[in-house]
Amino acid sequence: MKQLNWDEAQHIISDKKNKNKVFFVVFTMHNQFESAVMEYIYDEIFQDFKNEGNVKCIQIDIDEAKIYQDLNDKYHILSVPIFLIIQNNQIKKRGIGFYPKEIIVDFIEEHL
Repeated sequence: MKQLNWDEAQHIISDKKNKNKVFFVVFTMHNQFESAVMEYIYDEIFQDFKNEGNVKCIQIDIDEAKIYQDLNDKYHILSVPIFLIIQNNQIKKRGIGFYPKEIIVDFIEEHL
């Protein structure tokens, strides 16, 4: 799982050369039960797509990002864990809380 700081992740996501890539971005919180449960599923998804050139998987620590519950931030991260599927610098899907792996994989694949 590739963990980046939020500034670096935003730079990669907004880079015009990545406009056709699908970004699977997960926000988790250290020592939070729900995040710990979903991290196992996220790890499996990251492994499934690690050789897919058009999918980039990124994990962000919400405490480091300093955007948690910031209503002025365009991503509106009001609860964790949360994942975003971003393509062409636009949020295509958002998932809050528990999601089965199969559903998340379907969300990613529908944008490939």
